[in-house]
Amino acid sequence: MTEPSIRRILDINERASANVIRNFNRDADAIDPKLSPFPLRVEAPKSVAPRVETRPPSEILKELNANPSPERVKEIERELDALEGK
Repeated sequence: MTEPSIRRILDINERASANVIRNFNRDADAIDPKLSPFPLRVEAPKSVAPRVETRPPSEILKELNANPSPERVKEIERELDALEGK
């Protein structure tokens, strides 16, 4: 696994967790506050995984055409795989 693919997984998990909390809070708002001795809403944690900055595949391929060394080809293949989530 590459760093971009790990960051992408963390980002997906973070967005999924935020969605679960948002849905829970929406449901909690529908419950009469008198029915519970404590607040039902939960606060969403702040983001911990930085957003992954990616380049468009066309830009990556232009760079590959400009520098087709075997080492650079492998680096670019890893970058493209990370974009595809491999």
